[in-house]
Amino acid sequence: MANIWITALAKDPASVQAVNQHLKQYGLGVGGHFWIDDLAKFAWFDVIEEMLKHDTRAWVIVAPAAEAAKPSVRYGLAALACAVNARAGFDIPVAWIGDDDPSTLPTPLRGAVKIDGKTASWQAKVVAMAHRSKRPSAAPYRINLHAHTRFGQWFEVGPVDGTWPGAMFGVAGAAIDFHAVGPKGDLPEKTVLEFPQKDMKIALGEAEFTAWAVQNPIGPDQSYFVRVQGSPTSVLFGQLAQDDEAEAFVLKLD
Repeated sequence: MANIWITALAKDPASVQAVNQHLKQYGLGVGGHFWIDDLAKFAWFDVIEEMLKHDTRAWVIVAPAAEAAKPSVRYGLAALACAVNARAGFDIPVAWIGDDDPSTLPTPLRGAVKIDGKTASWQAKVVAMAHRSKRPSAAPYRINLHAHTRFGQWFEVGPVDGTWPGAMFGVAGAAIDFHAVGPKGDLPEKTVLEFPQKDMKIALGEAEFTAWAVQNPIGPDQSYFVRVQGSPTSVLFGQLAQDDEAEAFVLKLD
């Protein structure tokens, strides 16, 4: 059975129940939740396990304009998208029921399909998305997040193939206060850092990033972890530049 997960940004039970009933008539498993806008407690992180247990194959986001415009909501959705896709092992297709143009959404959600919930055919589009074969990310990098009120919020990055001869990670609109290297998938209990660097300033367009870096080689099974205080508007990461040819990636998160 192809399963669908509904995220409702506003607590409107009647609207969500209508979406639920429309999709269930196709014989699909439907689950979901009302969004909790609480970045301090990392409320977005609590949704990951439920989406994975539900074996989510399509993610429907019901996004009234007033809620979708909130920076805290947009950041939480972006963080959730990165984390659940990393754990699922494929990019869960997203149906966006709202007024926003997907190209204006945070980078992790820009592949969303805009759905007009008032048309008669919107359910068929979501069902088709749920039955789509699993598609691993085409990006050459991995990005994941870990969060808990006790140990904080950590970004995890690394290459899909090959080896980075060192790694860097920068934030705009937030701060880094710790970093580590270890096996991918979970925070390392101990770490050894090679030639660590802190608080490098990188200007890119109108944004200024504060970056940390290490010269540890990072392969497909290793990751670079950074603890971030606050909610960055954008992150910049990739291999540590040994020359002008080093590739870096930027994700907009607001």
